[in-house]
Amino acid sequence: QVINEGHAALGSAIGQIVSSNTNVQTYALPVEIQGMNISQTETINGLVHVISNSGNAVIELSVEAGFYSLSEEITRAIGKVSEDWESQGFSGFAWENSSSVPWLIDQTNASNTTFSARSGDIGASQSTSLTLTMEAASADSIQFDLFVSCEEQGWSYYDYLEFFIDNVSKEKWAGEVSWTTVKYPVTAGSHTYKWTYKKDSYDDQGEDLARIDNILLPVTPEILANQAPIINSQPDTIVMVDEFYAYIFEASDPDGNSLTLNQSGLPGFISYTDNGNHTATISGTPASTDQGIYPVVLTAWDGVAFGSQVYFLHVIPTIGIPENETLIMHVSPNPASESILIQTNQNLKSGSISIYNKLGMLVKTIAPVESAPLNLTIDISNLPAGMYMIEYLDNDMNFSQKFIKINN
Repeated sequence: QVINEGHAALGSAIGQIVSSNTNVQTYALPVEIQGMNISQTETINGLVHVISNSGNAVIELSVEAGFYSLSEEITRAIGKVSEDWESQGFSGFAWENSSSVPWLIDQTNASNTTFSARSGDIGASQSTSLTLTMEAASADSIQFDLFVSCEEQGWSYYDYLEFFIDNVSKEKWAGEVSWTTVKYPVTAGSHTYKWTYKKDSYDDQGEDLARIDNILLPVTPEILANQAPIINSQPDTIVMVDEFYAYIFEASDPDGNSLTLNQSGLPGFISYTDNGNHTATISGTPASTDQGIYPVVLTAWDGVAFGSQVYFLHVIPTIGIPENETLIMHVSPNPASESILIQTNQNLKSGSISIYNKLGMLVKTIAPVESAPLNLTIDISNLPAGMYMIEYLDNDMNFSQKFIKINN
């Protein structure tokens, strides 16, 4: 999200999500912001495809408005095992919560989620611990958010939260500590993490408790060994108004795991049906009001990793041709490596030619052309090998043709 924190309204701006990080691919069209008042917030949407099982995903949100520009880098860990307590229990991992007064889950106060884990309601000279043992595939780290409200530290710690790795104390917190994020390195191998809240025999102050939330654990060997689901189908990325669109999304898992399919970004005229056999049916007929470009994400989840397919669905006007005449567009050679020749059998008005890759992303635009008939050579030498769609558009006509780019 972008907020105008200046002292004047903003006329217009262009926002986009991009990345040069090799662990991710971004699919985002520039977003035009038509003015922002003081303190107004606008949302910049984009699709980010993670293509690695570990490391960091780095994306950049950029906004340009005349002489002003803004960019912010966002980094997220890939493959981290997380516990945010949104399951409202301790069943997500092999938690040991066997103190006489155990820890519990509540939603009174959480970091940036709904639920957190809090220490049990212990009395004087008691303690309560929450423990988890897991294996780290390599040298990594553990990170978590903490909140403490208890007796202040004096000559010593009286009431406090303490964190251990393999029974070695890493840090203690006492007094009033608002939500804080901490991080500790771990070596490869099995480790035991323990959070203990302990009280002395004297005063009670504050809420007399500790909370933890948003735990990021090291990548496990199971995550690194797991093979992500494979997408076995390719969609059509262009559909005309009043034309029926249908696509069978199909995935498989190299490890033989069961898959959960899901989607986001499909327009309202499209229905989505999970067929229960690692396929889903996507179908619908667009109306004239549905014209536009829709970024679509289809995913297959095996319980550890995602396989995903990202494409742009283009809804275009119905092809129009003069009555009793047949419009023919010829692309040659096809396949081609260096250039293609576009020829038509009719006079064309001033229009434009666009080339889209198999995901529906615009990769090349040719300036307005006018010919009687069209006879145009287009350089495609800098395009990667693959399937493409070339589209001609003017006020009266819209037609397209597929071609294949090959390497020499």
